[in-house]
Amino acid sequence: MTLLHIVDPAEWDGGTIQPGDEGFVHLSYDHQVHVPGNLFYAGRRGLRLLVVDEPRVAADVRVEGGFPHLYAPLTPDVVLGDLPFEPDDDGVFQPLSAPGR
Repeated sequence: MTLLHIVDPAEWDGGTIQPGDEGFVHLSYDHQVHVPGNLFYAGRRGLRLLVVDEPRVAADVRVEGGFPHLYAPLTPDVVLGDLPFEPDDDGVFQPLSAPGR
């Protein structure tokens, strides 16, 4: 499964993403990324999915409530690339059609 992080390009310039107030960086597996997309970003366009190198962060990832959480900063060296993440015409994010899209 692919680890992904939703990001607004205007808020990320290839720098480090620090853990939030909860103490972790929110991640999703490819098959579930539409869930936080709809909870936190409904209707937003122009988002990207950062593809995270799972083996390099595995020691700092805990799965809680079915979702992976990174208990460390998300640094550019563990980002393999990024993908577009757009909702449908109604502003709803759909499940990815294939891992890594």
